[in-house]
Amino acid sequence: MENQQETPIYEALLHHREKKADSYHVPGHKQGENFVEHKDDLFQSILQMDQTEITGLDDLHHPSGVIARAECLAAEAFGAGKTFYLVGGSTAGNIASILTMCLPGDQVILQRSCHQSIFHGCMLAGVSPIYWTDTYDMYTGFEKPLDLDWLAEKCRQNKIKLVVITSPSYYGVIQPVREIADICHQFDVALLVDEAHGAHFGFHPDLPDSALSQGADLVVQSTHKMLGSMTMSSMLHVGSSRARINDLERQLRVVQSSSPSYPLLASLDLARKQVAVDGLNLFGRLLTELDQFKKDTFPKCRWVQEYSLHHLVCRQDPCKMVIASGGQTSGIEMQTFLEDKGIYTELADDRRVLFCFSLAHPEGSLTRLKKALLELDGWLGNRESKLFERNTLALQLPSTTEFVLSFQEIRKYSQDRLKLEEAVEGIITEPIVPYPPGIPVLLPGERLTFEWMEYLRDADQAGYRIRGLYQNQLTSEVSVNIVKNSFMD
Repeated sequence: MENQQETPIYEALLHHREKKADSYHVPGHKQGENFVEHKDDLFQSILQMDQTEITGLDDLHHPSGVIARAECLAAEAFGAGKTFYLVGGSTAGNIASILTMCLPGDQVILQRSCHQSIFHGCMLAGVSPIYWTDTYDMYTGFEKPLDLDWLAEKCRQNKIKLVVITSPSYYGVIQPVREIADICHQFDVALLVDEAHGAHFGFHPDLPDSALSQGADLVVQSTHKMLGSMTMSSMLHVGSSRARINDLERQLRVVQSSSPSYPLLASLDLARKQVAVDGLNLFGRLLTELDQFKKDTFPKCRWVQEYSLHHLVCRQDPCKMVIASGGQTSGIEMQTFLEDKGIYTELADDRRVLFCFSLAHPEGSLTRLKKALLELDGWLGNRESKLFERNTLALQLPSTTEFVLSFQEIRKYSQDRLKLEEAVEGIITEPIVPYPPGIPVLLPGERLTFEWMEYLRDADQAGYRIRGLYQNQLTSEVSVNIVKNSFMD
């Protein structure tokens, strides 16, 4: 067993700072010396840790010292054969994994609700995707578990190179990873799990099992999302020999910065130590407090209730909580109300608000949240009795459209930027992505139908942030990029 109390990168940075050495290397701020007017700021302490690959600090792209040691500790803590530290978020891990496992023309099975980075990886790799499109449950709007019979049939009928799934989803829906892995391996297919929101899985009996423990070949985790590292710091775990380590190393050098952030790397060290050493006790306490919070709050509410997933016959991450208003208002309006009370949530949509709970919640925060939710419930009850009239965005996305051009073909064409209403029947050139959660609703090569135009227009007017739509700041007109002269005759 490794000594999980160690934090090799963090300790090396502290040791170097204690030397008070003169810097004749990059970065140019020289541990913050040029920001004289901010000497006492919090930012200054971060800059003192912002180093480069000098003696004693190792090299992320060719580790042999403290970074190699840190990745070894992480592999043991998370149950991997090999772990890579990432400074480009799970995006870097997803793209590098696809580039490693696939050659141009290879067939890959994807959920249509994958994160945009998965689609970007597929575009760069030149693969041919096969989509699981029956993705969303009509009642809740949440992602459904992957149909195992459909997966087995597709693996039997096609020469599949890789299956990619997201588990948990943004809202915490868990896929049957073990069963999916068994089917993949029956046909000698590798399984990549985007576990960006599940880095905490497996560290307490009441948390879901990790994807690694269920047979996934590659797992990418955003350590910064549900554990304690800094934003953009993530990990890529290798679970089997199907993933070629040397190729992964090469692709990570391609997609990640050659000047990685040492504060990010050190934060991965600290997050790994916390969860490996104290995760069982800390998550036990958090889950107990959350359970009591819900018992003390929701029975007192008439309108505000936790969204249930029971009819989906799947498990939900207990560190995620989704609320709805019983049809009284939109999630976006509820989010605005809560922000006025000092409560900032992860995401809101036309029906729901999403909360993320971690080990870092300060004492008293759940008491403040309870008070705010009860006030929200009272505000909903005092509104006009007429139920909230949902906009056209509610419940169900328009039907998936046809792919007119493949990812590879679309790169050959120039594009036009047209007003959204004028672009109907044109072919989209870049992903259209509500963010959060970062799941594309339209992909390059798909046609913008009238129904999708209406959906995007209504989503924009409802306050959604949508990447791939461009707003004129003077006229508020919304535009989109399409293939030049791609309208249907």
